[in-house]
Amino acid sequence: MSEADVKKFVNNARKTLTDAQLLCSSANQRIVDIKRKLSSWQLSVSKLNFLIVGLREQGKFLYVTILKGGIGKKLIQKQWNQIVLVALVDEMKYWQYEITTKVARLDGIVNELNVTGKDDNDLPKLGDYISRENINLLNEKLKEVPVIERQIENIRLQYENMVRKVNRDLIETKLADIIRTFQSNFGIDKSTETDVAEQFSRELTDLEKDLVEIMNSLTQHFDKTLLLQDKKVGNEERGDLFKVVQGDDQELYNITKTLHEIINDVDKTILNLNQFLQKKWMKRLKYTTGSLKS
Repeated sequence: MSEADVKKFVNNARKTLTDAQLLCSSANQRIVDIKRKLSSWQLSVSKLNFLIVGLREQGKFLYVTILKGGIGKKLIQKQWNQIVLVALVDEMKYWQYEITTKVARLDGIVNELNVTGKDDNDLPKLGDYISRENINLLNEKLKEVPVIERQIENIRLQYENMVRKVNRDLIETKLADIIRTFQSNFGIDKSTETDVAEQFSRELTDLEKDLVEIMNSLTQHFDKTLLLQDKKVGNEERGDLFKVVQGDDQELYNITKTLHEIINDVDKTILNLNQFLQKKWMKRLKYTTGSLKS
């Protein structure tokens, strides 16, 4: 074991470690950049999925809650048909009968306080003090009910036509087309698209771990070469360490070769992922600048 050999080991280890640090640092930065792009695309997919869910729920709310429940059931069927055309009409007929009956009864009761005794055939009645103008007012209003019924029927027909159009043209056509287009272009609700993205992410993570393992190995080897220069280390221990360092030094070429292979795999994976994301973003750009305008 000579000092020249030790110095050679130190220099080889330092150079190999320095070169590996530069390569790994550059590769790690490329991994960080592509993962950022991947996260951006995944966030975009999540937003689009949220938009799709929102459109579905809004369409459902408009059709079921507002049109069918609010306008159809509560307003037209209950408020107008049941309350206005049935309950209110019955109420008006009841009170018209009560008014007519009571006025007729008062017309038959003599006003004893105002009897003069001169003309028994023309005795004053209590009904004489009641104005006759508004006695049949409710009956006159009831004559307008058929007109109201026709108006309500016309509104009901317009409402049913509007409900059909909303369901046919908006929900079953436009909204369904938007959902199908989003799913086709962006892979929403398609597990294959998500699987591809997750596969790329796993591959990059595994490659990152491989780079870390090589850097740890080269760092440990460099530390051992420095330890060989330490005069405080005993001869026997130093001899054993020399054999280990000598063997590791002979493997530096293979380790460097493996490092380059891993970095090549990193670049290939990044290239494939870039192509995947570019294809997705181009579809989104084409759709947002074209289909959404229509």
